[in-house]
Amino acid sequence: NIILLVFLFFVSVSIQYVFWYLYFIIMVSLFFASVGLITALWAEKFDNLAIFNTFFITPLLFFGGVFHSIDLLPPFFQKLSLFNPLFYMIDGFRYSIVGSSSVDVFISALVVLILTIIAFIFSVYLFKKGYKLKSWSFIFQIVLVIFLCPVEFSCLFYFCNNFVFKIFLL
Repeated sequence: NIILLVFLFFVSVSIQYVFWYLYFIIMVSLFFASVGLITALWAEKFDNLAIFNTFFITPLLFFGGVFHSIDLLPPFFQKLSLFNPLFYMIDGFRYSIVGSSSVDVFISALVVLILTIIAFIFSVYLFKKGYKLKSWSFIFQIVLVIFLCPVEFSCLFYFCNNFVFKIFLL
């Protein structure tokens, strides 16, 4: 969102479908926040965090249609790109801003929703289990939930029994 606001000063940018833009902002933010928490729990050292970016995110971005449409790829790589989860996130944003996409926006929305739910449930499960955590404190849990929620929205958090987080968007 900050990048979009900066672009507004230099280029006339209009969002074609505001609903889809907000949907993909929320879902992609929650997805990467959850995956980041999972990666942080998994990492033994700070260097292990770079493995995720180097071997997963960067290659998926190159074949996800960020720098070019997948329609420009050879047919084999077009079909291979359909198995790339980042492709659906990027294509959803492209549809919301430009108004065109390589696949139906509902398919992109469904894939992103399923991936976000899986990543969020798995990250909450790891925290509930206490995976690689030394101690739990109420303040730590609140800080964790604040970082898990997208920055673009003001949220009300509270902790209830059995380490389950409830998030209410205002």
